[in-house]
Amino acid sequence: MVGVQYFNDKKQQQLPAVYGCVTTGRDWLFLRLQQKTLVIDDTIYSIENLPRLLGVLEDIVQQFIS
Repeated sequence: MVGVQYFNDKKQQQLPAVYGCVTTGRDWLFLRLQQKTLVIDDTIYSIENLPRLLGVLEDIVQQFIS
């Protein structure tokens, strides 16, 4: 995520935040990096609750197309 920020800064394409996730394939944990602040969502989203997991992903995408 820091690498993405660095790359975007070099291309003068700053984003308000960079998002990432850590996953086992079954469980997902989401992160947001804004400037130098890392926010970790402490909720673990499971593939067993697919609508909720996809809702999180949709929220992230909506921030960049709105």
